[in-house]
Amino acid sequence: MMAFRNLLLLLLSLLSQLIHQARGFGIVHDAAGRSSPSFARIQTQRNLATETTVVERLDLTDNFNRWKYMQNLLDEELEAQDVNQILFVLLDNYMNAPSGGDPADSSAPERTVELLEIIEGLLQYERSSIPAVKDPDCQPGDDEQALIEIEKLLPDPVEKEDAAKGAWDTVSELHGRTSLAYNEREGRPAWNVVCMVARVMIYFEFLTGDGLVSSVPKAN
Repeated sequence: MMAFRNLLLLLLSLLSQLIHQARGFGIVHDAAGRSSPSFARIQTQRNLATETTVVERLDLTDNFNRWKYMQNLLDEELEAQDVNQILFVLLDNYMNAPSGGDPADSSAPERTVELLEIIEGLLQYERSSIPAVKDPDCQPGDDEQALIEIEKLLPDPVEKEDAAKGAWDTVSELHGRTSLAYNEREGRPAWNVVCMVARVMIYFEFLTGDGLVSSVPKAN
């Protein structure tokens, strides 16, 4: 069973990589392809040491490892601090993405003022970590307001139907339809938060790797 899941992960990661390469790279900004003036190049309290440590320590530059990591997240088998720091890296990179690019070449969320305000608030947490989950077993974090704000990052199921459905489809592929249906019926708090965080990470291009690419160059 484990060998089958690993093979499925490999196929999914390869397919994702091929689609991503065919689509090309780009950054989504506002509807006109511009960043909002009030949020252009906002400098958050980014911590490049944290980014390097988490992304490189877990080798998340590798396509297969990202898909495997997402599967482990849905299985609630990860260290909470890693999850919280990776969420910070994704949102920080999104906030500080350079201007330009064709919106048609990216699946990243549209850079609306409302979305950027939510992200800016979440990036104020200390230690480059957004308190979404806590140990053991990725239980919901203690900061209820943080969880409310994270949920606001999910694509609207009506206005962004394709993105919302795509995130759920990916969760289903990685976690299994039966397991997903069971967990949704049970409605455990830990599952609800883990599934929410996973869909946010998918929406912000964790699996393609774009969301982990820093817009600030590393020092040589």
